[in-house]
Amino acid sequence: MKSSYLEDNIYIQLKRYSKYRTYQLTTILSVIIICLTIMSSCKSTYQCDGECGNTDVLNDLESELGTVVTFENIEDRKEYLQASGEELIVDVIVWDLVSVIEPTTVSEDRINQMFNNINAAYAPVGIKFRMLKSNVYTDYFTFEDLAEDNYEKYYFEIIQNNSENIIDLYLVDHEKGLCFIDGNTRGCQKGKGFTSTGGWTSSIVIAKDDITDMKIPTHEFGHFFNLEHTFKGYDEKVNQTNCDGIGDYICDTPADPGDGYGAMVNYTDCEMYGVFDEDGIAYKPMINNYMGYFSACYMKPYAFTQGQIDRMKAFIYDEKRIGYLKMMDEL
Repeated sequence: MKSSYLEDNIYIQLKRYSKYRTYQLTTILSVIIICLTIMSSCKSTYQCDGECGNTDVLNDLESELGTVVTFENIEDRKEYLQASGEELIVDVIVWDLVSVIEPTTVSEDRINQMFNNINAAYAPVGIKFRMLKSNVYTDYFTFEDLAEDNYEKYYFEIIQNNSENIIDLYLVDHEKGLCFIDGNTRGCQKGKGFTSTGGWTSSIVIAKDDITDMKIPTHEFGHFFNLEHTFKGYDEKVNQTNCDGIGDYICDTPADPGDGYGAMVNYTDCEMYGVFDEDGIAYKPMINNYMGYFSACYMKPYAFTQGQIDRMKAFIYDEKRIGYLKMMDEL
C-alpha cells in the first residue's frame, strides 16, 4: 500500500523543464536590466555576496520556474510520515563536473566525508541524506561560469539535468587566478556554493574545494530547506524587537551585523567585540551558526539553533519538499 501510494498519489507538477527556454525568451530583457544594474558595481554575483551565492536575484529567478503544485492528499501524506516516527530519507544524486582536458574527479572518501558531516548536522531535523548515485558530467562549467550573468548557465543548461524529488548536488571547480596582487594590495576571493532559499528546483552547487568543510555543504542544504542567512537585511536589532521581520526571521538566532566583521571576533571564546547596532547595543551574534559567515570557532562546533531546526522541520512537509521524503521501506 505504501509503495502504490508513492507511485499513484505523489505528483509534483513543476513545469520548469519545459518552461526554461520559454522563460529565457520572455524574461531576457528584465534579466539584462538586472545584470547591468548589479554588474556595474561588481564583477559577478558570487563576488558581491561573499562565500555563499544565495541572493535575492537567485531567489527571484527561481520563483519564476515553478507552477502551482498539484499534490494529492498532501495532508494525509504528512500525517502518515509524522506518525511513523522514523528517520526520513532524502536521496541525492552527485554530479561531478569534470573537464575533459584535465579530468580529475572527486574521491569517494571526500564525498562520503561530506555526507557524514551533513547527516550529523541534520539528525535533529529527523532527515538523513543518501547518495543514490554519482555521475560524471563533462559539459564542463566552473563555479564562476555558473554564477556569472545572474546564473544564466546554471538556469538554462545545468538544471535541465535535475530530477524530481531528488536533490541534484553539483560539485564544481573554480577558475584559476582568483587571487590578485595590485601594488601593496593582495588577496583572494571566491564563492563556496549556492542554491535558492526554499526554491522550486532540486539543485545545490558546491565548490569541490569545500565539500569536506564542516560548514559549507550544511549551509547550502540549510538554504534548500528554507533557512536564510543570519544577517539577512543587516538591520536586526540586538534587543530583538524586530527579529521576526528581518534577518533570518528566527528570534533565537541573535542579531548578526553581517559579513565583513570577522576581524572583530575572538575565535577562541567565540565572541564578537566592539560592534554596535543603531541603539548602541553590542552585537553578540552566534559565531558558530551554520548560516552565518564567520570562520570556525576553536572551542565550539558549528550548530543550528532550535528555531532553525523547527523551521526546517516544518518546511520538509511543504509542497516543495514533501515529495523528497521517504521511509526505509519505500526505498
